[in-house]
Amino acid sequence: MKREKYEGATYHAYSIGNLKRRIFQDEAAIRFFLGKLEEGSRKHGVRVHAYCVMGTHFHLLLTTPEPNISEFMHGLLSSYGSYMVKRGWPGHVFARRFDSIVVREQDYLRKLVSYIHLNPVRAGIADRPEDYPWSSWRAYIAPGVKTVKVGDGYGNDAWLDTASVLRQFDSDPAAARKRLEAFVLQGLSGDHAFPGERVIARAVYGSEENAGEIRRLLSGEPVPYDSQERKRLLKAQGLEEVYELILEQYGLEGLEVETLPTVEERKRAREARKAFIYLAKKHTIATNGEIARVLGNVGATLVSSRYGKAKRLLESGDSRGEPLRRLEGLLETERRRKS
Repeated sequence: MKREKYEGATYHAYSIGNLKRRIFQDEAAIRFFLGKLEEGSRKHGVRVHAYCVMGTHFHLLLTTPEPNISEFMHGLLSSYGSYMVKRGWPGHVFARRFDSIVVREQDYLRKLVSYIHLNPVRAGIADRPEDYPWSSWRAYIAPGVKTVKVGDGYGNDAWLDTASVLRQFDSDPAAARKRLEAFVLQGLSGDHAFPGERVIARAVYGSEENAGEIRRLLSGEPVPYDSQERKRLLKAQGLEEVYELILEQYGLEGLEVETLPTVEERKRAREARKAFIYLAKKHTIATNGEIARVLGNVGATLVSSRYGKAKRLLESGDSRGEPLRRLEGLLETERRRKS
């Protein structure tokens, strides 16, 4: 089956050792793998939200701002395979390339975070997820540990993006950690099993509506930008005003990128989409998922990340934030005029 790839896709990616053999044999091997995971995330711009490395397999939750999951995973698996061969491993290290499933709904993102971090508990090698050293769980509940730098209050460092997940639980970092921990620990009773009942053709966690979007993406047919759902969201969530301002200021007829004929126009549309995300997130009641559906071909996690970057840019006083400040001023002026 053709692997689904698009801008802003969030995936559950995983792979298992050939013949289910123990491919992560010791601490040195796991540290090498995690080092390559960090290196690859920086090289390809991939945001890793969660991971767990077990003896025979690994799980990742990640977002690809560009449609490059294959390049990222190929680099990771081939580097580790070469490392193991040098250590004397006979034959193939992994059973196959890798499996990946697109995550399209917030509920399934939460369940995956729980499922990934509870792997050692289910395997009987840890009583609680924090007892296992080779997962990202400690970065969520104890962001001050030496392996994770304290960045924006969520315990982020440059390669492990916990903030995007924590924001699904609460806007306040401390409250988000508590809610996440409580949610995951509920899974100790078996509440958060692998959510496979909503996997459609091994491609998507979510509803049939979301699956339809994925199928259109896989077939090469873009998700329509003038759909009734998009029009409904523009009106119902107060997005229409922001949308029209962005189109006017960037000289565009829509926020589609793929259909534009020139490189310059596509570049302008990408900048317009970023500006729309910031203004829509800050000045309307729309959720990340609703903003993503208005734009098309992006996920809610990308919306959260883009908004966070824009917000930090403006707070820093950097001159690169001037276009956003100008747009924000125009929006506020227009709203005062109408009030």
